[in-house]
Amino acid sequence: DFKRLLTEYPELYNIEDNYVKGNPELRVSIHEERATELGLNAALAGMYIRNCFDGVKASVFYDADEEIDVIVKLDERFRRSIEDVAQMQFPTPDGRLIPFSSVATLKQQTAVGEIKRTDRRREITVSADAENKKNIRAIMARVKSVYEEKYRAAYPAVALVLGGEFEQFNQVLA
Repeated sequence: DFKRLLTEYPELYNIEDNYVKGNPELRVSIHEERATELGLNAALAGMYIRNCFDGVKASVFYDADEEIDVIVKLDERFRRSIEDVAQMQFPTPDGRLIPFSSVATLKQQTAVGEIKRTDRRREITVSADAENKKNIRAIMARVKSVYEEKYRAAYPAVALVLGGEFEQFNQVLA
C-alpha cells in the first residue's frame, strides 16, 4: 500500500521495497469449539490435511538391497483447487466423516518469501528518491495519515518508522 501511495507523487522516482513474495498458500482456520464438539482438534485436523497433501509413510517396500518408502496421499485430482479442499471430510476418532466446512475455513493468500529483520524485528522497507524536496513534508504527513487510519488499530504490533531524508528533513523543519 505504501509503495502504491508513493507512486501518486510525480516528484518521487525509484520507488522500491524489499518485500519478497512467496508461494501461494491455503490458510486453514479451525473452528476449535465446533471441532471439539465433533471429537476433533486443531492438531488432528492439521495432521489430516498435511497427510492428504504431503502424504504419510504407510510402509516400507524392500527391493533387493533397497528400501523404498510407501507414501499414501490424496489423489492429485482431489486437491487441485480451493474448492476441492473445501469438499474434504475429516474422519473423527469414532469413525464418522465430518465436512470440512463444518469445522474449518480456508483462505487463499501468498506466503512471505523472505523475512528481513532489524534488531530481531520483522521489517519491510519502502524507499523512493525525490526530484525536489518541496513536497516532502506533505508526502510524509500523508504516509503517516494512511498508517494511522488503516494500520495502527488493525495491526498494533506494526510500527511506522520514517527514515532517510524524510526524517532528516523533518528534523530540520521541527
